[in-house]
Amino acid sequence: MLTLHSLLHDISAPIEPLSDIWNASKVIRSATVVESTETTEWFRGGALLMADQNVLASMGETAEFITDLSERRCAALAIRGTRGSEIIQRILAQANQAQLPLLLIPEGVSFFEVLNPVNREIGNDQRGAYFTQCAMKQLLQAGDARLENVKVLGLDHPDELGLILFRTEFCTDLLMSQDVESETVTLIDRFEDSVTDACEYLKSTGLAADYAVVNELNEISMALFVQFSIDYNQLISSFEKQIDTDGTFHFGVSDIRPLTQAEEAYEQADFAYRNGSLLTGPTPICRYRDVEFYQHINKLSESPETDAFFAHTDVLADHPHLLKTLTTFFAMNEQFKPTSKKLFIHVNTLRYRLEQIKKLTGLDYTVTSEKVWLFLGSLHINEM
Repeated sequence: MLTLHSLLHDISAPIEPLSDIWNASKVIRSATVVESTETTEWFRGGALLMADQNVLASMGETAEFITDLSERRCAALAIRGTRGSEIIQRILAQANQAQLPLLLIPEGVSFFEVLNPVNREIGNDQRGAYFTQCAMKQLLQAGDARLENVKVLGLDHPDELGLILFRTEFCTDLLMSQDVESETVTLIDRFEDSVTDACEYLKSTGLAADYAVVNELNEISMALFVQFSIDYNQLISSFEKQIDTDGTFHFGVSDIRPLTQAEEAYEQADFAYRNGSLLTGPTPICRYRDVEFYQHINKLSESPETDAFFAHTDVLADHPHLLKTLTTFFAMNEQFKPTSKKLFIHVNTLRYRLEQIKKLTGLDYTVTSEKVWLFLGSLHINEM
């Protein structure tokens, strides 16, 4: 992928750094010329923006413009002009404060001389990413795939690599938002941008050999190809520090699996994603190994003999507000104040709902054996 590091060191473009590059593994997804601040709302994450110093000078105050570019996760701003000019020095100070990488295009250089090699690399990246995504989709549906199927990913020594799968979804409420053409799209775009940047960072630090991102309509699956000897906890911790979930998104993460078992890795990540908040409480990342026990319990519940066992709790499927109350109650370790705060309800309302659950199911959450029954029942409904 074309990153800020490869832009400055690996392709022949007349461009040089003006400021420190805080994240050299930042991926460049597009390149465009800026002629007005009114176009910033169209900028996507990962954009390399180019502007002449005279255009920027005509804008007047540029601090808000620079802050906006940083918040939209633009890759960098490249200014054509003279390094020591007043406007460039002023923007440099603003960019440093906003942590927006600033680049210099020497005077006399046309934007085409930069756009041509940059867009050529971006085009190659897009074609390669599309092919990798298609190959990864096939692996995720192949069950126990043969090594020959894995080789289409183009990895070096695929028999020596495993994969860790991350999975998340965009919530329905977010996708159906009335404001879907502005804030929602921006939020999802920033999130997708941060996912790829996090992958590229892990690759640049040697924690991952490579990666593949499968982007569906309402979900993202991300496969990290790693050595089996990798420090799993360090990798997850590094990813969590890099990703920008904005409190809206969370991930389910698989164990390290052989590449030929990509489908199993997906099932692990999917289970961790769907049940993480219920089983481990609210957290940006839920690891399958932390909830594996509950999946085995859930598989036992799929036998016909257990239908009667869940008959008491399945009634909650028809009362989604009570089911959400119960799952949140367990996720918050059965603490009343944190649960009511999470649900935006009064503690007395919470107590009333728990009494309603008791009447509907005949199970009392204060009795240990019946509490386990309610917990397993809520897990069973969540997987229905």
